[in-house]
Amino acid sequence: MSTSFESYIATCPKGLEHQLGLELARLGAVEVQESVAACYFKADLATSYKVCLWSRLANRVALLLLRNRIDSEQALYDSITALPWNSYFSADKTLLVDFNGTSADIRDSRFGAKRVKDAINDSFLSSVNQRLVIDEQRPDILVYGRLFNGRFTLALDLVGESLHQRGYRSRGGAAPLKENLAAAILLQSDWPAIAESGGSFVDPMCGSGTLLIEAALIAANIPPTFLRARGLVGNGHWCLTQFSNYDDAVWQQVMKLQALAADEGCNQLTNTLLGFDIDPRTVALANENIALAGLTDCLTVKVTAIDRLSLPDDILPGLLVVNPPYGERLGEVDELIPVYQQLGRLLKQSCMGWQASVFTGNKDLGWQTGLRSWRQHRLYNGAIECQVQRYRVDEKSIAVDLTDRGKKVLSVDDLSDNATMLANRLIKNRRRLKPWLKKQSNACYRVYDADLPEYAMAIDCYVAVEKLALESDDVSGAYPIKNSGASPYKNVPTPLPKRATLAQPELHIHLQEYAPPATVDAGLARKRVKDAIAAVSAVFECPLEQIYLKRRERQRGNSQYQKTDASDQALVVLEHGHAFKINLQRYLDSGLFLDHRPVRLLIAKEVAGKRFLNLFSYTGSASVYAAKAGASQSLSIDMSNNYLNWTRHNFELNAIDCEQHELLRADCSEWLKTSDMNFDCILLDPPSFSNSKRMDHTLDISRDHIDLISLAMRRLTEEGSLYFSNNKRGFKLAPELTRQFAVEDLTRATLDPDFERGRPAHQCWRLRHR
Repeated sequence: MSTSFESYIATCPKGLEHQLGLELARLGAVEVQESVAACYFKADLATSYKVCLWSRLANRVALLLLRNRIDSEQALYDSITALPWNSYFSADKTLLVDFNGTSADIRDSRFGAKRVKDAINDSFLSSVNQRLVIDEQRPDILVYGRLFNGRFTLALDLVGESLHQRGYRSRGGAAPLKENLAAAILLQSDWPAIAESGGSFVDPMCGSGTLLIEAALIAANIPPTFLRARGLVGNGHWCLTQFSNYDDAVWQQVMKLQALAADEGCNQLTNTLLGFDIDPRTVALANENIALAGLTDCLTVKVTAIDRLSLPDDILPGLLVVNPPYGERLGEVDELIPVYQQLGRLLKQSCMGWQASVFTGNKDLGWQTGLRSWRQHRLYNGAIECQVQRYRVDEKSIAVDLTDRGKKVLSVDDLSDNATMLANRLIKNRRRLKPWLKKQSNACYRVYDADLPEYAMAIDCYVAVEKLALESDDVSGAYPIKNSGASPYKNVPTPLPKRATLAQPELHIHLQEYAPPATVDAGLARKRVKDAIAAVSAVFECPLEQIYLKRRERQRGNSQYQKTDASDQALVVLEHGHAFKINLQRYLDSGLFLDHRPVRLLIAKEVAGKRFLNLFSYTGSASVYAAKAGASQSLSIDMSNNYLNWTRHNFELNAIDCEQHELLRADCSEWLKTSDMNFDCILLDPPSFSNSKRMDHTLDISRDHIDLISLAMRRLTEEGSLYFSNNKRGFKLAPELTRQFAVEDLTRATLDPDFERGRPAHQCWRLRHR
């Protein structure tokens, strides 16, 4: 038995490096060094074999031959030919090179693989005058090569295939989680210790059963490669057996211990492991996989929707882990919020005293559970950055809804020193705006926008004159919303909810917290939010139930329009005599962009008797201004049925004639390419980025604004005006547009006093034909 130590590399998904390093150390590796998506280590032959059989996290385990910098193709070739290939394997072995990476000389991975193969082949020709045979299906030797940033790594794969492929998955299922990533989530969630103490395991959305099966393998201490070792998966051999240093006696001994652990595992498993899923076909697939893994007697999977799920009364507390869908496209995210809220209800109703982990690619959705996560871990599912949000489910973890405290109004005496500092700034800002506000009637306005670094939030005041009943599911509304001829999407009009006029105007305050950086302690961030709510209540004498708290992350695409709460209580506010429906609970934004107030006024001043086009119309506030100002006709285009319905409600609130002022559901970019309609005034206010599932392309305003503006200008009459606006930070208008059209920068002119401080909330230009 060899006791010499060799250098190895074990690769893994990005984000698992530290866990892999700990696992390697537990398995007996020494001098473990973490890298990006890999760990380097040293081990004797028996330990290297053990790592291949027992690692739950590694993708590949390989004998390290080279790890150096190269500056040219020739340097790569020379460094490979200098290696003693005869000492690694004999020339009668078949070969395959797995190469990835590029450099100035090696611009293609296929070319890199060819140069590695040529170098090894030339080395054998020089030493034993024998040429190697390439086998792309079942090679004896798999050479692993990686080249990034001038650093070259060369190794011999000990297995020949990725170790994440356990062999128990009969079919993929929808968005399957790789087995080693599932194991990492469980290890990160402290499942080994919970299992050892007898704790139960539950996956309420188990899909094809990957998390459930990996949990059973860990709890039973069954090696992850037991199916491969028994010849039930893989190409039938291990590359390590083809190496010159292969020791059959050592290999057989390690294999024997692995087989013994696999045989004894299920018999020793006493934990309760349950899985649930709403789809019977998915449950059938999970049961197939469980059977292939030989765990039928250890696991139970049932067809149950998460909103109807309750755990058995006699189940022991343990760990709940779930990988709910998180929506790759923005439109899908809206529909998933209730799923996370149902998950939160399950945890609070059935899992008190448990631990829980939610693995999600959308951390905003993760916060919808209504529980405070005590720890988060970043992992990657392929290229998607994800997060393991861990919970200790108890009374302390249940998030307090700060917007639901009844009619209580806090006083200045209730404020901490820090809250008093914020209150003083609010008083100062309100004093500054007072002359302007006197000229308004029931104005909705911004009073604060991250003025103090400790309180990074935006605070908006809305004065409601009516309340609307909870939104109805009734779809009997008659106001027409037209489909674009090319659009397959249904339009479902909904009636305006029942209106109730308030005895007197009522102040509601919208507080949006900008997500704090990771360096800010989560507890401190929560305290600052509480301080802010207290300061707002005290300064404005506003009941806590009329203060609405949101968290604003860095926005992507239309994410400012996503739902954030199940409630649909809406209000009616006034702006320059126009009535608008707003919702301060359900969406991140209210439905009325306050900073665009002056833009709407500019449009109103020039559309009398003219035709108005509102592109990316959102809730149609500009169209309301145009219609009330006497526009002969208007067309509002948006892809969201929900926001076209919202526009319809705004039209009804303002008694706007639906024959003159049309709504159209369409992709604005595609509509502009095919339309032959002309307009005297156009508003183009697109999102910064959109990858909506309703489009077959993405929209990036920095990249696409030239085409969008050019297409819109074709629809503009000779004497007309196009108003182009966006709120993308750092946006620059393309110079060629200023050469082609008469362009006037209206940014500062379209910011009222409540938005004129700090970075402009938007940029705005007026374009005319020369």
